[in-house]
Amino acid sequence: MKKTKFAVLFTAMMAVLGLSSCLGDPDPYNYGKEYIKVVPSLNGCSFKNLYKLILNPTDQSLISSSFINMEYAWIYYKYKREDLVTGVSEIDVELQSAPVAIKELYSSSIESDGNSYIDYVGLSQYAFPFYDANTMFLDIQYDIKNVGSDELSSELAKHSLSISRVSEDCTSDKVVLKLNHEELVSSEDDEDVKKGDYGDIRYINLYSLLNGQTPDKLVIRYNKSTSSDKIELDSCIVSYKEIVNTYFNNNSSM
Repeated sequence: MKKTKFAVLFTAMMAVLGLSSCLGDPDPYNYGKEYIKVVPSLNGCSFKNLYKLILNPTDQSLISSSFINMEYAWIYYKYKREDLVTGVSEIDVELQSAPVAIKELYSSSIESDGNSYIDYVGLSQYAFPFYDANTMFLDIQYDIKNVGSDELSSELAKHSLSISRVSEDCTSDKVVLKLNHEELVSSEDDEDVKKGDYGDIRYINLYSLLNGQTPDKLVIRYNKSTSSDKIELDSCIVSYKEIVNTYFNNNSSM
């Protein structure tokens, strides 16, 4: 079993708004990497972080027009240190790379084993992995066919990820979830198909999956392939109540 240690995640969170250059002359900028909510506007898109601070990109050219339909994204940006003062509700930021749209990991009311395996599941390491108590970000790795960038979208459309609550295994202090990988177009019979790991980031809306609970632990199970090509059940364990009590004061931010 893999247990995600909270101390590692705390380090990631401290980097959200506090990174600054230590090389050469003093850098007037701080740098941030975080998961944010997309806020469409007449001028394009702004972003709202978990502290409810509005981040306004000074250049919209890196933001795809499709972002207007997205709810969450990952961004890497810098801002003037002098702009972040007590009481400020929004600041201008300079994007350092194109924002990455984050798709939802849809929940299903029906538990399924899927028909394919997953290589890895864990709390995202690219930024603090919660937006609020009901929104969690996961890193997921699974095999797809090796294709060029022009074929990647169509290949990903052949794979479906979903998550469900395993009610019979839940207790007062533990909620068990099952993450499933469904290969919609099987390639098992094609011996010439070469596969490789694909790293995906998804967000989960935990509201319905938790069913009103604030458990000590979230256990996310998934089918993992072993070196002998057998499937075994693995799991990622999240210290959920500790995170909620520390950062969200027992209340979700909706």
